[in-house]
This record gives sequence, structure tokens and C-alpha cells, in this order.
Amino acid sequence: MTGEGGRLTVGDTHELSSAPRFIRASSTTARDFGSLPGTSPISRSSEGCDRTCTFCSIPKMRGKHITKPIEQIIEEARELVADGVQELILVAQDTTYYGMDLYGEVRLVQLLKELEQVDGLKWLRLMYLYPVNFTDQLIATIAESERVIPYLDMPLQHISTPVLRRMQPRQPRADGDARLQAAAEHPESGAPNDLHHRVSRRDSRAV
Repeated sequence: MTGEGGRLTVGDTHELSSAPRFIRASSTTARDFGSLPGTSPISRSSEGCDRTCTFCSIPKMRGKHITKPIEQIIEEARELVADGVQELILVAQDTTYYGMDLYGEVRLVQLLKELEQVDGLKWLRLMYLYPVNFTDQLIATIAESERVIPYLDMPLQHISTPVLRRMQPRQPRADGDARLQAAAEHPESGAPNDLHHRVSRRDSRAV
């Protein structure tokens, strides 16, 4: 699987993408992060991506989307908290797609609610929330949460509809705008309440 000296070679790409390995958060990881001021551990909720965007090679390099089970994420979070961690960053190549392959439906809301119950975990930061599956239920869950930080990290890819169409993401521009507007109605979710106005103003200047 590895080349000389343990280095990965080009021929390893297919094998790696067919069975991605999750990086397990551990007590050692927590201690390492605890020694670095201003840092927080990262918990990968899934690995890989099912998208076929023309500009991205992640599916070829990392393989299809594979969900880390909820119980494993909760166990890792408890280990980290036991070592003094207060904030956990939840990230994946497609965070809002969490659970689809394993449970047959998106279960990010369920994961967040269970993480809410982890004693000692003060803050939870979500990264890479695609507009697809950024549902009203998810928005409400984030807005109402006492632990999810009101920080909206959403890859919109591009403001121009023609360019976005050539990039071939899953959602059309109108869907992305609708999700932003829904989030803007809940400032607690991390979206400013004038976000839709800003997007519309930029769109008038887009090519």
C-alpha cells in the first residue's frame, strides 16, 4: 500500500479511496491540542464525497461519502472532553450529507442533538455546510442550540449563475439563495439578517 519509506505513491490512490480510514480523536489528540493555544480538535463526521462537481477531485482522491457512526463520534467527543477540550469542530467534505449512506437518510440534526448531551462540551463549530440538505429543521436546531456556535460556513462556490452551471454542483443558484434567506430569518444560526440583501446586490453585478 505504501512506497519506500512509508510514503504514498500514485498507485495507492484507488486503494485509499475505496476504503477511507477515519482519523480517530483520542486522549492523546486532546492533549496535543491542549498544548497549542487557540486550537480546537477536529472531529470528522464522514469521509469522501458523492458529488461530481467539475472543479473538484475529492471524489477521485477520497472516494464516495462514508459516514462515521453517531455512537463513535459521541465516544470520541467524551474522550476529548475528559481531557479538557471545550470546543469541538465538526467537519467533512460534505457535512450536511451526514448519515445518508449509513442510515438511508440525513441525520446531522440527530448527531447535533446527541452531541448536545455530552457533559462538559461547551462549544460545537460546524464547517462546510452545503446548501443541499441545509434544511429548515437543521437551521432551527442550530439557532436553538446552546452549544452550536452561530457561525455559518457554507460553500456557495460562485455568485454567477452561468459559471455555477458549468461547475455543476448539485443545487441551482436559486436553491442556495432560498437556503440563505431561510437562515437569515434565524440570526442565531450565524447568518446576518441582511444576508439576502447582500447576495442580491452582488448578483446585480455578476457576469
